[in-house]
Amino acid sequence: MSTSKPQDTLDSAQAAFVSGDFAHAFDLLGKLLSVSPQLHQARALRVNAALQLEHWRDASVDLELLSQVMPQHAQFRRLLGLCWLRIGNTHRDAKQTDTSISAYRTSMAVDPHAQDARYNIALLLKESNSGRAEAMSLLFQVIAAEPNNREAQLHQSELLIDFRRESEALALLLELAKNVAVDVFVAERCCSLLLRIGAIDPACELAIRHFDQHPQRWREAGRIAIELRENDALDAANIVLDRILRDTTDASTRFTLTLARRLGMASTYVSDNEINLARKIFSDGLDALITDYPQQILGEISLDPGLLLWSNFFLAYLGRDDRELQQRFGNWLSAAMNHCLPTIAPRKRHGHLRPRLVLVSSFFRVCTVGSYFHSWVEYLAQGDWELVVVQLGPHFDSETDKLERHASRLLRLELPQRELAQTIADLQADIVLYPELGMDARTFSLAALRLAPIQVCAWGHPVTSGLPSIDVFLSCAEMEPAHAQQHYSERLQLLPGLGTRYLSPKLPTVATREELDLPEARHLYLVPQSPFKLHPHNDAVLVEVLRRDPSALFVMFDGPRRGPTQNMQRRVLQALNAVSSEPKNHLRILAHGSRDYFLRVNKVCDVMLDSLYWSGGNTTLDALHCGLPVVTCPGEFMRGRQSMAMLRRLGCDELIVGSPLALAESAVALAQDRTRRASISARIRERLPMLTDDVAPLLALDKILRDLLPSNHENFA
Repeated sequence: MSTSKPQDTLDSAQAAFVSGDFAHAFDLLGKLLSVSPQLHQARALRVNAALQLEHWRDASVDLELLSQVMPQHAQFRRLLGLCWLRIGNTHRDAKQTDTSISAYRTSMAVDPHAQDARYNIALLLKESNSGRAEAMSLLFQVIAAEPNNREAQLHQSELLIDFRRESEALALLLELAKNVAVDVFVAERCCSLLLRIGAIDPACELAIRHFDQHPQRWREAGRIAIELRENDALDAANIVLDRILRDTTDASTRFTLTLARRLGMASTYVSDNEINLARKIFSDGLDALITDYPQQILGEISLDPGLLLWSNFFLAYLGRDDRELQQRFGNWLSAAMNHCLPTIAPRKRHGHLRPRLVLVSSFFRVCTVGSYFHSWVEYLAQGDWELVVVQLGPHFDSETDKLERHASRLLRLELPQRELAQTIADLQADIVLYPELGMDARTFSLAALRLAPIQVCAWGHPVTSGLPSIDVFLSCAEMEPAHAQQHYSERLQLLPGLGTRYLSPKLPTVATREELDLPEARHLYLVPQSPFKLHPHNDAVLVEVLRRDPSALFVMFDGPRRGPTQNMQRRVLQALNAVSSEPKNHLRILAHGSRDYFLRVNKVCDVMLDSLYWSGGNTTLDALHCGLPVVTCPGEFMRGRQSMAMLRRLGCDELIVGSPLALAESAVALAQDRTRRASISARIRERLPMLTDDVAPLLALDKILRDLLPSNHENFA
């Protein structure tokens, strides 16, 4: 190449760059540098062309060379850091986490001031168990360099909470809450994090201030109100809802907020008086809702069925007969859903050989309902049923996949409520069966419609649905009291034993008490139920246990929300204070972990105290699989009698007592008698397969369902 030709090529490349033809400029400069690599002006221009083309790796190669030959030009290092940041972003977007982290580290190495790379690494590490400590360190560095980086402060607050440095998190969040006048995302996330650490008043104040500044964000403010309620801050939740309702005129919006305001309940209570008041407030609110929103009004506001999502989940845990309240709500909801979707109705099939059974739930996955009802799908699919399983998203997992292999069809559905209802109606089922009603508001509102000639629900949530559209409630004969029918609006049909062939867990390797951070020389009384399942009357049982056994340690688990756990803990400690000057020494609340962790805790405890009014189902079965004796005092309703039926089947009637005081006495006697415990554990292990692996419930289920088929069922093969 002649002396003038490189300059001509450089001029041509410069002209192409100025005209916006970056690709041509890049090609020309590549050819020039292949013969004249010392032309740093050409290399700098090619860097600019590569940056315009987002050719980050090409730019990084040239920038590395330029940084070496001209170290005095700091902009080369900054640009090189930027290129590695962009390379990291590309790998991050492709879900190549390790490669992206490596690129971000290179960015930080070449430019120590590359805060974006530091921030991005922190976010990736924050999602991994092993990298969270480093993530916190990196976020501290980002915040030190960028004091106004509010998103970094939010992530840091979340990590501080996870590491139980809650006072630091609270200080950071309170400072953030002062300065969120225009940042919508920060305000809403800050509210949620404040609630995670039980800072109710600041969260409520921030939510109201946020809505005052952004009234169009009523949905988000409403979600904060729901979070407040889920943290048992019902008064604060109602303050927020009332504030939104005051300035909201849209009819559909007002309905959504009014539904939450009238029927919202806390999950934990301190006394019978508080429960009585909560039920009265609920009943009065239901009356007001029915009065304010009859069918005529619902028609005038053209209500979308997606706004009718509600279930009275916590009502069932208060230890009372809920039939009348459930029926009042169920009748109103059914009328409302049918008014919203008047054209949806079951459709007859013609010329079919097999009866079509459709099972609908959002719990056909790894969970309690999945463990209980897996065998229903497996067994019925082997017969001449055409079995269709409908799993509502977003959760699908290995259990969903297993059920799909058994069923004739499995539908994974994530649709608005109107489309869900139409899709299920279009399946032309002879019977629709809901394994539970009450745990997911979507299935509850679907069940309020008539989507099949026969509609059935089971005891996955063991309380009557109250819906006029549900014909039959499937329960377990040995768990129901005499005159059980009066507790249900549906026709009660009973199955033997557990009502299912239970999907037993694979037991994990044994852990020691020391490994689980539990004391060796104490009697461990397992109280495994979630805080909202522990009626205040359970506290007296704990008091009587401690009165008789000063070495007692009650092992409990926290709930998903801070508020209910704190309320339960305060209530229990106050009760234990009557018999101990140091009640905290007798209560250990463990963080919820994996099922393997839960089973390992079961294995090291001495006895399980079954909860009053809401006995263990899956929790009792887990204890029994671990050989842990369970002492129970059966209640009035099926939901308080499940452990009784299991123990009776196992020939362990001595563990069934007639009063809360006897529950405490029996538990202490068992905890203090190692030989007797070992004998009972051996009996449980020996007989457990007769309880869990019994085909009789499945045979009975098949017969009940066949007897429910319409009168022309003889046409089925």
